Amino acid sequence: MPYLLVVKLTLLFIFYAVLICLWLIRCAIAGTFQFYGFVMFNVALAMIPLLLEPFFRSIKSRLEGWRAIFGNTVLGFAWLMFIPNAFYLLTDFMHLNKSVLVNERADDYSGAVQYIRGEGVYVFDSLLIFVATLFGAYVGGLALSHAYVFLKKHLRKVRATILLGIVLFLAGIGVYIGRFGRWNSWEAFYQPLNILHDFIHQLLNPQTRTRLFIVVLTIVLFQIMTLYIVHWIHSDRSRHRLKHSGNRSR
Repeated sequence: MPYLLVVKLTLLFIFYAVLICLWLIRCAIAGTFQFYGFVMFNVALAMIPLLLEPFFRSIKSRLEGWRAIFGNTVLGFAWLMFIPNAFYLLTDFMHLNKSVLVNERADDYSGAVQYIRGEGVYVFDSLLIFVATLFGAYVGGLALSHAYVFLKKHLRKVRATILLGIVLFLAGIGVYIGRFGRWNSWEAFYQPLNILHDFIHQLLNPQTRTRLFIVVLTIVLFQIMTLYIVHWIHSDRSRHRLKHSGNRSR
């Protein structure tokens, strides 16, 4: 099995195993398996872009002409709609403080936890969401990195970089409308005009415009940081450095 694939699978397994253990402990403390279930659901959504990659390879090997173009277009749209979920996990920290949890659609959603002043479980919940955020960032970083490699194979590096930047920006918008507009990724398939209308309203409203810019900028920066870290972890230079250090220790 290729070295980089082993590293990726190992890190994914470790992250997910730790996350499952933390969630089970928190459920035991709360006495219900429904506690913080939204975190595990968001983690599952975060993995979808990475899980779509085998389907892209299948289309490349099995389809040609307009069928291949159509298949890649549909999968590419689905990939773009779900990639924000990987970085959306960062905003789950808002569930730790009900005063900052905003619901613009007023759909009776109340996922914030009520804490007693000085309650120690707040620290544990912070760790749970922190690990979930790291997991989402890692799978999202892998998906973006693979997409960038794909783009560079078919486009010049400058154009590929510009297109990647557009994807990062759109993902930032996706995180914003998901958190503050309470829109889900799959709703983009059958309510795109409603989502667009909601976004334009948020953009033109002076009371929400600044928040939109701050959140989108934060998510874009978060994605850039993640991309650099994932690239360093899986770069040839890092691999040779680890092997070299292992040889010296012997």
